[in-house]
Amino acid sequence: MRIEDLSSRWKLRNAQIQIESLRARSGPGQVEGAGMIWLKRWGIERFEGNLKGEKFQIFYLPNLRIQSSPMLEFKGNSRHISVKGEILLPEVDLYEVSAPGVARLSSDVVMIDQAAERKPALSMDIQVRVILGDRIQVKAGGIETRLTGNLDLKISGLKPEELSARGEIRLAEGFYSGYGLSLRIERGRFIYAGGTVDNPELDILALRRSEDLEKMYNIKVGVAIFGSLKNPKVKLYSQPAMKDEEILSYLVLGRPYDPKEGNLSLLLMGAGGLLTGGSAGGLEKMKGALGIDTLDIQSGTGQTGTPQAMMGEVQRSLVTVGKFLTPQLYVSYGYSAFTSEQLLKVRYQILKHWEVETWRGNEMGIDLYYRIDFY
Repeated sequence: MRIEDLSSRWKLRNAQIQIESLRARSGPGQVEGAGMIWLKRWGIERFEGNLKGEKFQIFYLPNLRIQSSPMLEFKGNSRHISVKGEILLPEVDLYEVSAPGVARLSSDVVMIDQAAERKPALSMDIQVRVILGDRIQVKAGGIETRLTGNLDLKISGLKPEELSARGEIRLAEGFYSGYGLSLRIERGRFIYAGGTVDNPELDILALRRSEDLEKMYNIKVGVAIFGSLKNPKVKLYSQPAMKDEEILSYLVLGRPYDPKEGNLSLLLMGAGGLLTGGSAGGLEKMKGALGIDTLDIQSGTGQTGTPQAMMGEVQRSLVTVGKFLTPQLYVSYGYSAFTSEQLLKVRYQILKHWEVETWRGNEMGIDLYYRIDFY
């Protein structure tokens, strides 16, 4: 936040401090407020005031920019604060950036003699309506969309369970690309029914972006996502209703399913990452069921944003399965359902640190690796 033109006018009368004005600018907008503070023995007995603004820039980061138009009233004392009103967010831009995540404690760390949790010195009663404006853009996690809607927030503390919400956020338009698929978001809703703000109910329908499917075959295929944000459920969707293998063929390949091709298992694995939400637990279950050691879904690194670029990324997708035949011998096989490209690799550990790998696909080759293990 970059504050400019900050000014304020205060007046002291006996045991009262009157804040006649408080003004500041940030980005394209400004904020202003006024209030009153009552003193008792040179301590704050109580206070009240108001704050309003328009397009005030509260975040300006490489991956997050937020403008805010608040209209709030607040009051309280040294032990309690109450805030009511609404905050309009006229413009929000959220972008994905490559940055290291927050370092968290390992699961094997045990806390001993942990200090007792202290109660907060200031209790809260914050009831604010947050209204999303016309320019709420999100481009992160393979999703590019615009958000609308509003939320009634109720905050009684700083813990996650003390932040609840009622309302709905809608994905007005957009698409999702990932796991070699390109899907158009037909319907998207995050429903808050009074629960914690970080776990809304989901109602999302995403269809494969292809005019050929609707024109040539008169069908729609995609995925439906429901459940909660922390525990989402993903199911295949089609109109008219079809078997799962037929939906997968249209969804992944863009053409009817042909049993003679014998690629059903690869279709299932190709869609596995999407249907398990990309979770490690879901992929581990799939690997166990298939009796393999590794399962990888690799997409190309082409630019996204246009249908042509997305199709190029999809066509470079490769589903790879691997198995350790012995502790020293590893074999993997990759297949692209779009281009029929195949890639066979065999890796063998010849010495403690030396490995040799040979591979054959559209080309042939052999590589020699020196491995260093860090313990």
